Amino acid sequence: MKVRWNGLALLVVTGLVVLSCRYVDIPVALFFDGLLRWSVHWRHYAAHIPDALTGAVFVGTALSWWGYYVARRHGRSHAAGFLQLVGICLPASLLAKAGLKFVFSRTNTHAWLAHRASYGFHWFQGGGLYNAFPSGHMVVFSAVGTALWMYYGRFRPLYLGALGALALALVATDYHFVSDVLAGGYVGVIVALASRRFLAQPGRDRH
Repeated sequence: MKVRWNGLALLVVTGLVVLSCRYVDIPVALFFDGLLRWSVHWRHYAAHIPDALTGAVFVGTALSWWGYYVARRHGRSHAAGFLQLVGICLPASLLAKAGLKFVFSRTNTHAWLAHRASYGFHWFQGGGLYNAFPSGHMVVFSAVGTALWMYYGRFRPLYLGALGALALALVATDYHFVSDVLAGGYVGVIVALASRRFLAQPGRDRH
């Protein structure tokens, strides 16, 4: 049953990404580009947002494992399980997004809007202007959000709202196309589910 649902989810997300690439990405990018042109300062800021994701992942991973050992020492098994999952999700999501970006080599939105690169996928080119798909921010934060969803379900509307706001910000600043964000969200969920399955393997400490 899980295999069937996983296959269905992959099919649905793939369909949405394909439809977005064909009919949504360009109009939405042009729409927000037009809005950004109204303010020179905001447009400059949006085009030069620093990418601190890698540093944040390293710091978050270190803090998660530190918190895990502290929680475990104090007998807080639920918190320890969550922090252990996050400690694996963060570096795993960073590796996943780096590998997929290299494979797909999608033109980033700013480069396309500046007419410095052609729209689309440039398979296995990697780096430079071809680093948009999937959105690394969505991969990382969706993985953490999924971990929160599994361990602290009472605040699920808050997690969805935060991820939705992040997705909107990435698209509204022309940092990503819509399809980049859709794919990133899906990959993040898969990373979290795979990490939890890894931790649940026989012989591992489940606390």
